[in-house]
Amino acid sequence: MEFVQFLLNLDSDTYHFNGGSTSEMCSMGLFFIEDIRCNDSFYREWVLKSTDGDAAGGNYIGLENQNGYIIFNDEYPAVPKSTELKMTIKQFVSLFDEWQQKVIKQKPKEVIIKHENNDFFIETTNDG
Repeated sequence: MEFVQFLLNLDSDTYHFNGGSTSEMCSMGLFFIEDIRCNDSFYREWVLKSTDGDAAGGNYIGLENQNGYIIFNDEYPAVPKSTELKMTIKQFVSLFDEWQQKVIKQKPKEVIIKHENNDFFIETTNDG
């Protein structure tokens, strides 16, 4: 299982990075907390309308449509990646919608995005 974790900063009502299992998961997580942040449906709509070879740049992470997969590209990588994180368009839309429902609307104290058995999902908790 791969993961990336965030904690809610109660003073600013934003999430900050709290660790991840791979640089690819960290890049994907950075996309959610920095490029999407709140209810920015631009990326959801772009993914649904994009065709092979299309790309969209965010503040930190770029997206590219490659053969029906969405590839996350770190715009400012500290080190070159040997692998890339990719998910199907359906997985991206599902994860985006889950982010909106579980994170943006509910503001849990802890958020973990997991990648397990070729599935992406979000777990949240208000403990702590």
